[in-house]
Amino acid sequence: MSIYTDEQLQHMREELHRLREKHNDLLLATVQFEFKLDRSKEFAQNGYLRRLKMLKFAIDTVFERLSPDSHGLPGDDHIQMAMMALHAFYTNVFGCFDNLAWMLVLERPITRPNGEKLDRRDIGMRRNNRRVRECVSDGLREQLEKTDPWFDHLEEFRHSLAHRIPLYIAPYYVTNGNVESYQQLEQERMNALFAGDLEEYERLSVEQNQLKRFAPLMGHSFHEESPQVYFHAQIIADYLTVHMFGELALEEIRNARAH
Repeated sequence: MSIYTDEQLQHMREELHRLREKHNDLLLATVQFEFKLDRSKEFAQNGYLRRLKMLKFAIDTVFERLSPDSHGLPGDDHIQMAMMALHAFYTNVFGCFDNLAWMLVLERPITRPNGEKLDRRDIGMRRNNRRVRECVSDGLREQLEKTDPWFDHLEEFRHSLAHRIPLYIAPYYVTNGNVESYQQLEQERMNALFAGDLEEYERLSVEQNQLKRFAPLMGHSFHEESPQVYFHAQIIADYLTVHMFGELALEEIRNARAH
């Protein structure tokens, strides 16, 4: 039985359909957009769009390998492929926002108050990129400020992935009520193995596996008390946030030219 309700599964299917439609629309809009500079065009098409395609491919991989409506325990290969896709996903989500920031800085353009170019370290869309936020429209700045808690969530996963402990999907869990039985079976399995009784070992393994359950959760460090997140819904929501800011960035450049 899936951990998700029928309503949740239906909602995810609808959101995936909407995601794919919006993905294609933004690809076309960005390719057709008339950038003033080749450099900003490169950040848009070879940076942001290339990463956006990887995000979509990562989502497709996760949903294919660990389908939300699947039953039983997934194989290790499926879990490893899904984890690799999640690693690529969160690495490139960060990169998407850096690419969008470069687009804005080059096309508006955004400089230091004295007219000098911004240092590369100052170019981004997070709260510490103060000069960029000061220079964008009120609407975009307000949307970025509303999204700051999401940026914090994103940094928690991305920084651990890049510098500390990578994202992890546990292959199974055992409910509190079955922990004692699971441990007893583990001891009996080891006794059978050491006694050379492979038939009994296999029988006990089958019985023990029936106590295992799978939950589509991702986290990173156990010592850091990493948040555990249901990744199917999370990566859809994260993609749609990245997509929204892609649309807003094009609108920002378009509106700046009109004034």
